[in-house]
Amino acid sequence: MTAGSVGSSACGASHGRDVRQPPRSDVCRHRLCGARHLQPVTAYAAGAGRGPVRSLSLAAACFAIATGAAAAPPASAPLPHPRPAGPAAPSPAPEPAAPEPAAPEPASPAPSTCHAALSALAVRFAPAEAPSSGAACRIEDPVRLEAMRANGTEIVWPDRPLVSCGFALVLAGFTRDAAQPLARALAGRPLTAFGTGGGFECRGRNRAAGARISAHGQGLAVDIAWFAFEGGVRERVEAPSGEAMSRFIGALRKAACGWFTTVLGPGSDAAHADHLHLDREPRGRNGESRLCQ
Repeated sequence: MTAGSVGSSACGASHGRDVRQPPRSDVCRHRLCGARHLQPVTAYAAGAGRGPVRSLSLAAACFAIATGAAAAPPASAPLPHPRPAGPAAPSPAPEPAAPEPAAPEPASPAPSTCHAALSALAVRFAPAEAPSSGAACRIEDPVRLEAMRANGTEIVWPDRPLVSCGFALVLAGFTRDAAQPLARALAGRPLTAFGTGGGFECRGRNRAAGARISAHGQGLAVDIAWFAFEGGVRERVEAPSGEAMSRFIGALRKAACGWFTTVLGPGSDAAHADHLHLDREPRGRNGESRLCQ
């Protein structure tokens, strides 16, 4: 047997043994033994007697390498396949925001003592906003008068005068305790309405330029131009229809001086020739002096 045949037999034996090895050692066998299978043929042709030994040694080495390669761990462990992307985990639902505290409703202003007193007199009225007329004309606790009941009869103020609540109290008392009893006694019929004008008006006295601000500019005055009685009879202050009406207007004018600080009418001056002017503007040192003309 020649060196070449010995080498072939050794590798052949290795080939036969490697059939039962895992595929990894088979790869190693082909790479190592296949390459070295050719070397002994040329290397040991010149040296007879030593070739078989070298070839057997080579076969043993090849076998050892092949089996060692099967046991050696791979250089790096294979990575697992990435997990297929699944549906994203649902985000936790945000916590509901705490409801903001409701803004407190503005408190309704408490009815003034004056309003309560008007209601006690059976006066129908409406609280009003103060008119924006500048610092010269200011009205305190403004109300709009509509009507009142006096001695079982309703007396209407169709002009709905805008006046100070304090003045409204005086006018209501005067209507109930003076105007209505005098109408029944002197005119022979109950009073049902009377004209007052608008009440508040920011202007000078007697509408004169540069004059002191009138009591109308503070909601403290009314101008009565006519009276209405049961049955639809209306009488004008400047021209009463008869003696009874003249007595009624005269008596009412005198009585008004007990309720108001200023009373003016026909005969006082040209500015008051057609109406009775009644106001509660303070007069004199103590504010209670009277001017009745």
